[in-house]
Amino acid sequence: MTTTKCHLLKLEAQVNALAQAWMHLAATVEVRGRIDLAAMEDALRHQHWPRAPDIDEDARDTLQWLCGQLDEARAAREARLTARHREKPNAEATCAKVIPFNLVRARHRRNAS
Repeated sequence: MTTTKCHLLKLEAQVNALAQAWMHLAATVEVRGRIDLAAMEDALRHQHWPRAPDIDEDARDTLQWLCGQLDEARAAREARLTARHREKPNAEATCAKVIPFNLVRARHRRNAS
């Protein structure tokens, strides 16, 4: 294998690893942070590189693919959640009540006094 081909394969592997890390990060932020990533996805879908026309098309295709992967992951999570709720219709009633962080700190300060 030529040195150039080795470098290209290594670069491709690194880009794929970064894409996977980005996907996991985005999914975690969306799931745990309860943040809707629709605005970010919309911005990514419209991103372009007018000063770098030689990479513009491939870069846009990659962003479209990443956004599509996020959509597919979101649909899979929603399907799993829907299936769980069908199995346990009262699952929400058994969940612990979420207390805002500022209230937790205030209670802690009162109890410490």
